[in-house]
Amino acid sequence: MPTATLTILSCTIKLVLMPFPVLFLEDFLHAAPYIFFVYHMAELRVTYVNPAYERVLLGHCAQVNDELPGLLARVHPGRAAGAPISAGVG
Repeated sequence: MPTATLTILSCTIKLVLMPFPVLFLEDFLHAAPYIFFVYHMAELRVTYVNPAYERVLLGHCAQVNDELPGLLARVHPGRAAGAPISAGVG
């Protein structure tokens, strides 16, 4: 079975990709009001962004890499430097 690795903060999880969970996750990501993205560190580009990117930031998913410099310019300098995000802060 195919697998994927998911890293959130400092926690890495190996996922076994199965049809039902993948379909559930895909539906969840498409309906979520939060922006989820996958950034490929070696290629220095976004390889996935969910539709919330268009709804929340008024960007275009197909052009997210072209829009990335403008998006990063909107990020608070502390966040851009890797400061942790805490609930109720910032």
